[in-house]
Amino acid sequence: MKIFLWKACHDWLPTRVNIAKRKVPVDGMCQICLSDFETTSYALCGCSFLKFVCHQFGVLKGKKWDKTLGFLDFFYFYVNALNQDEFVLLYIIWWCLWFLRNNYAHDGGRHELGTVVEWCERYLVEYGNAIGVVVVCDSVQVLEPARWVGPMVGMYKLNTDAAIGGLHPCVGVGMVIRDNMGNVMASSA
Repeated sequence: MKIFLWKACHDWLPTRVNIAKRKVPVDGMCQICLSDFETTSYALCGCSFLKFVCHQFGVLKGKKWDKTLGFLDFFYFYVNALNQDEFVLLYIIWWCLWFLRNNYAHDGGRHELGTVVEWCERYLVEYGNAIGVVVVCDSVQVLEPARWVGPMVGMYKLNTDAAIGGLHPCVGVGMVIRDNMGNVMASSA
């Protein structure tokens, strides 16, 4: 997600306008609403595709999209206007909306926009649980973080993980084999 936000702030996301700048024969119009050019700020803050989500996420009601502003302008506005928990949730919403736009544009996928904010809130809680932080109604409590325990000397340890579902029915599986010092011997995903 950090790379996504870094690319968005530098206007490096592969929006239709950015693709057209690289001499790819596209018209630059938003494939979702077909009503304006798809810049980074339009894709994440102005497209009618996400207006419902923005209204559902109440803190965005005070800021209207302005085509003269870049995404970095919105980023700085929200960094200063929101508390840290609200901004982190907004960040996850932007990331989720970018995923949905790509899914729609490339696979014709559809998603019920009414569930985006709830999905992002659940994602934030699940992520917090995975790294040892509990998010409870706008407060954060740090737990003892989970730590990897190596195998006995001369042995290897296989760690696996899987993810099922999310916004679309899909499965992801990964594994890593490490020695007793934590050196990666093999990995796959």
